Amino acid sequence: MTKSRTATQSQPEAGSKASARAVAEHTGLSLPTVWQILSGRDARYAEATKQRVLAAAAELGFRPNQAAKSLSEGRFGAVALLMGTLGYRSEVPAGMLGGIQDALDKDDRHLVFSRIDDERIRAGTRLPKILRQQLCDGILVNFTMHVPGGLEPLLKRLGIPAVWLNCKRARNAVHPDDYAAGASAADALLAQGHRHVVVATSHETPHYSWHDRRDGACEALRAGSARVTVIDHQDGHRAWCARLHELLRSDQRPTAIIGYRPIAVLPALSLAAELGLSVPDDLSLVTFDDQAPTGYDRLISCLPIPAAAEGRAAVAMLDRCIATPGHRCARVAVPFGPIVGDTIAPPRSQS
Repeated sequence: MTKSRTATQSQPEAGSKASARAVAEHTGLSLPTVWQILSGRDARYAEATKQRVLAAAAELGFRPNQAAKSLSEGRFGAVALLMGTLGYRSEVPAGMLGGIQDALDKDDRHLVFSRIDDERIRAGTRLPKILRQQLCDGILVNFTMHVPGGLEPLLKRLGIPAVWLNCKRARNAVHPDDYAAGASAADALLAQGHRHVVVATSHETPHYSWHDRRDGACEALRAGSARVTVIDHQDGHRAWCARLHELLRSDQRPTAIIGYRPIAVLPALSLAAELGLSVPDDLSLVTFDDQAPTGYDRLISCLPIPAAAEGRAAVAMLDRCIATPGHRCARVAVPFGPIVGDTIAPPRSQS
């Protein structure tokens, strides 16, 4: 036994207590003190003491044994982002990734990424390693539409806490409040005196936001006694432009457009210029996007999609699920930010 201890001390394994002992000898502090600081249980120690230990650990090349820590604590310090192989239903805005990572960084955790195709979901076999070996504390599920039928039962069978991103499931889900955003866009136009507004959609998608933005805007406009005209892309872009052109030339033309996304309002800029209409004096524009899109020499007014806040809220919800296995959280709708951009103004005739 003595021989074994001597060998361990003379050839310390990275992350072992022998490595911590080297740090203790270097700093002149006790081994328990050093070990608690290196393990993150350092609330009782002065900042100068903590920095002294961390500096010595960095100088000596100390690396914590993460595997041993995971076994002892029952945690991996990792959250998995699970996505599909079809990009249109698993898009991840950069802001959302930033929000997720910011939330994890606060507790010195990290994000891992994994994809799974529909065939493996249906078969329930050949799962990604992160699921097969359950190498994470919880999962952020990023299937926003056309969710494979076997995915939820698969996650339930694995027993890993999961929160769904950007979808309106009844439980354990976080999404932007698109309905309220549509209403906010309408309220901003009503406040400026607009009484005939076009609500322009893009091609209909199965994602909830298509209906929520449209319905939120239409209901708020009608509640404000405004006239609402809805146009969409279902008959193609050419027909959409022709319909908008017809409306803008009419004697009772609309004075504002709310677009589901920038592609639903940007064509209005060229049509307005062709017809001698000024934006925003004759025609106000507002849409929804990660940031105010640029149109010619203007920033199109938009309600910023709260991607970063959604990411942070998803991690907070997942933490509750991890802390209480089997817990089902009520769905959280994250509010959009205030309108930015410069294409909203009172209609010229009412200025």
